[in-house]
Amino acid sequence: PVRDLTRRESGDPRNLAGDLCSEHREVLFSDDMVGPERSARVGAYVTAVLARGWRTRCRDPERRSRELSGEPGTAPSQIVSQTKTLDPPSYHKELRMCNSENGIICINVSQLDGMTVKEHTKTLFLTKMGTFCSIIKFENLQELKRLCHWGPIIALGVIGICSTMAMIDSVLWYWPLHTTGGSVNFIMLINWTVMILYNYFNAMFVGPGFVPLGWKPENSQDSMYLQYCKVCQAYKAPRSHHCRKCNRCVMKMDHHCPWINNCCGYQNHASFMLFLLLAPLGCIHAAFIFVMTMYTQLYNRLSFGWNTVKIDMSAARRDPLPIIPFGLAAFAATLFALGLALGTTIAVGMLFFMQMKIIIRNKTSIESWIEEKAKDRIQYYQLDEVFIFPYDMGSKWKNFKQVFTWSGIPEGDGLEWPVREGCHQYSLTIEQLKQKADKRVRSVRYRVIEDYSGACCPLNKGIKTFFTSPCTEEPRIPLQKGEFILATRGLRYWLYGDKILDDSVIEGVSRIRGWFPRNCVEKCPCDAETDQAPEGKKKNR
Repeated sequence: PVRDLTRRESGDPRNLAGDLCSEHREVLFSDDMVGPERSARVGAYVTAVLARGWRTRCRDPERRSRELSGEPGTAPSQIVSQTKTLDPPSYHKELRMCNSENGIICINVSQLDGMTVKEHTKTLFLTKMGTFCSIIKFENLQELKRLCHWGPIIALGVIGICSTMAMIDSVLWYWPLHTTGGSVNFIMLINWTVMILYNYFNAMFVGPGFVPLGWKPENSQDSMYLQYCKVCQAYKAPRSHHCRKCNRCVMKMDHHCPWINNCCGYQNHASFMLFLLLAPLGCIHAAFIFVMTMYTQLYNRLSFGWNTVKIDMSAARRDPLPIIPFGLAAFAATLFALGLALGTTIAVGMLFFMQMKIIIRNKTSIESWIEEKAKDRIQYYQLDEVFIFPYDMGSKWKNFKQVFTWSGIPEGDGLEWPVREGCHQYSLTIEQLKQKADKRVRSVRYRVIEDYSGACCPLNKGIKTFFTSPCTEEPRIPLQKGEFILATRGLRYWLYGDKILDDSVIEGVSRIRGWFPRNCVEKCPCDAETDQAPEGKKKNR
């Protein structure tokens, strides 16, 4: 991991940057170097290796050299120096931390000969503190902001409630820990919780992987097959799409999931699928605990009459009494947790099977939609061509291995993909360009006849419009009377399209897109005449 670090002041063998070069590794761990000097150097080496692991965005060797040396030209960085004088004063360690966007640590260890054990301990303490400081300042800690969203709050709340209530019910009222089965059951509950949270946070914080800003294909002629993203100032790599929530082009984008407040794509698809698998399994186990707890605790408390069922919560189920009796509050909490567990099992389980269905075909949700639109386009224009999805390897197992690997790292680099025989890298992107051109042709221009505020569920547009509002995070666009809209798709009471601005009326290009009620607009006369054209002419447009 430290092979490509740039050496600084290589003439000094005690300089860290010199020591970290590959030819100095034997010197670092040589048996000739004993005592505090060797340990201090090893500590500094480990710290720098950790720092190198965090420095993922600095790829320019010259910039990397400037960062390590603290030379001028490191404008994004703020160099902070701390000097600790050890006893005797002639021995000291200077800890220089580069608090930059790349999270680099640079340490100089000098005059280590003759250090005492106490001095050596202080040196290692400073090294560990430097590591700790770099962790707190690591840029990916900004990802914690993803937790401040309704999706993760609800998801973690459901996981916490089901796990906590399952453990409480199991230990107190159903399967005590002093039994072998109770201990095994408790360990399994903890195991479900840990694995679910691990894969959940992996899917959230690892992220899907983004197309590098300014990316373009190696062969400049291949750019004619790709769409250009004006936001990322880069071409969209094959299988990548721009996410308006993440504001980046996502590699092999499947969808933007509000429950993890992140996209599901190339890097985190496997973790997301494992979360979808483990969550229902854990909820089934928890639901079993809830049902058995209520059954065993209420069995001797129920009395049946001709037309009534009575529950005597004061009666005890077993002797000796549990530490906390199973009262009305415990019954209500268990029943609530049971509802959450069953709902999660059904909803998340259905999503898991839907996702697995497209994974064994080596597709994403977006690519499945593109394939359906390709068939619709060919049928609409009665063309003689056949669209073949290029990334289906022909085997479910091979498709499965494209996402799930033993190492946990997906195959490929997220930019180039293996394709089936008869296809090439840009078969899908060419189809996307055709569909984009077709969308412009088949879009309908509307004129706004009634103002719309952009509310999600407008009450003043009719009761049907209110209750049929699209269940999506896509925006609603406010409208003013007299504006023009280019509609590309729609529902019965809602339309989706681009607002046509002043200079883009002819080209139909707009950056203001979203949903709006259908009863706020009317078709322009030219488009109304086109819609009434004969079927043959319509297909030859």
